[in-house]
Amino acid sequence: MPLIMPIKDLRNTTEISNIAHKEQEPIFI
Repeated sequence: MPLIMPIKDLRNTTEISNIAHKEQEPIFI
């Protein structure tokens, strides 16, 4: 299931990248 994150979390790009690679799912901001 795609992950939906608030735009304030966009600052932490490393964590978002790690989540995207681990989950193999899109992340919507």
